[in-house]
This record gives sequence, structure tokens and C-alpha cells, in this order.
Amino acid sequence: MTASTVSSPRLALSPSKLSTFANCGLHYKFQYVDKIPEPPTKDTVLGNILHRALELLYQQPQWDRSPARLGDYCVQAAVEHYEELCQVGLWITEAEELVATAFMFAQRIFSIEDPSIIECDTEGSLIVENDNWLLRGRYDRVDYNADGTVTIIDYKSGKPPKKANERDKLRALMLYAGMFEILNPDLKVRDVKLVFLRSTPKGKIPVVVSAPVDSHEIDGGFMRVEAMAEAIQRGLDTGFKPKPGVLCGWCPYRDRCPEGDSYLRSKGK
Repeated sequence: MTASTVSSPRLALSPSKLSTFANCGLHYKFQYVDKIPEPPTKDTVLGNILHRALELLYQQPQWDRSPARLGDYCVQAAVEHYEELCQVGLWITEAEELVATAFMFAQRIFSIEDPSIIECDTEGSLIVENDNWLLRGRYDRVDYNADGTVTIIDYKSGKPPKKANERDKLRALMLYAGMFEILNPDLKVRDVKLVFLRSTPKGKIPVVVSAPVDSHEIDGGFMRVEAMAEAIQRGLDTGFKPKPGVLCGWCPYRDRCPEGDSYLRSKGK
């Protein structure tokens, strides 16, 4: 496996693409093969504004990272995502409420860390490849630790997972850790963290899901990529199959999928 900055005909993958394919092959086809755009939702726009505001905050000098500045960056992020706000059909007051919610979630970062003492990089790209696929990733933040190691961090605007599902949620970041070390052989990734800024219904402190990096998990992650790349290639050759289930209720391609529509109708939805 090697680092790459050169375009190639290999199967182009990412953790989000792999997750989509694992959930439903036909959804993968509509989104990534047919390239039918998914319309934005209030939740996706909120997440985009929140992520961009925190990116802007951590790009500033350490001494200039305050809640007041974060508020400014939420407004800037909303302006940058104005077209998405229009696409979801929000009135001015609704858009203002969504931006206020994004700020409320984003400023919770101050309850778990002091941004003014953190040395980090933001929104970095990762690309590795082998003979069969090219894998791309993008992390929200990499923190440089005092012991010379780094921590990879990803922000989440959705609800935190149940305890039993936490390890599964870290799979993509474990893969990022492996990709990061391939691209930066002189740096060791110590741990990975998911920061769920939405928190819990009764809480205002973000839920942090973290784990030390495990080389066996990284190796297993790349093995899963290889296996799923082969399955996706078979889909390209012979066709993708739907996987009807509870996720059909949120699928933007429901009107194109008789199997998913039938499943929902059978459940009275």
C-alpha cells in the first residue's frame, strides 16, 4: 500500500462510500455510480455549518480561539452554506434558529477542552492506494500531543451511539489512523476520538468516544476495504442489490426503489 497524489483508474473509495454500500448496494449505485445527488436536509446543513465553524476556530492562532469568535464563524459558515439553507426551504427565522442551534452545539467544545492550548491541523486529506483501489479520507482535526504522538478527532452532529455500538463507530477513524501513519511514517497515532456535540437529550456536555489505536484493528480495517472493494466491483459487473430495512425510511431514493417502498408499506410507513 502506498501514498498517492496521482489520478488512477482504480476503484475510488472512502469510508462513507463503504458505509453506504454496507447498508445498501442499490443506495450506493444511485449515489456514487449514477451520481444522483442527495438533497440536503436540515440535519446535514446543521452538521456542515457546525463543522465549518469549528474548522475556522481551530485554524486561528491558539490565543484567538474564544466562544465569541466561534459565534462569528458560525455566521460565516452559514453564509458559505446559504445555498443549502435555501434548498431545504427554511424561512429566515428558521434559518436563524438552525444557525443558533449549530452555535449551541459547537460551543460545547469548550466544556471538554481548552482550544487555546491545542496544537493541531484541521481538515486534512488522506489518500492511499494499492493495485485494486484508491482510498480517500478527510479528518476534522489532528492534535499534536506532548509525547510526540497525534490524536485523530472527528466531530459528529448526530446523537451519540449506545455503549455496545461505540467500537463500530470508531472503525473509520481507525482506518484513518492507518492511512495517516502510511503517509506520515515518522508520526505515531496514539488514539482516535469521536466528539458527539449534540450530546444527550438531558446533557449539555459532548459525549466523547475514544480508543487507543490498535494495529490489529487497522489491519482488519484494510482487509475489510479489500473485501468490500471486491464486492463493489462485482456489483459494477453484475448489478447492485437493494437491502430493505429500517434505513429505507430515511433514504432519498425511495421513489426509485420498489423493494424499499414495499418494505416500508409492509411496516405501515
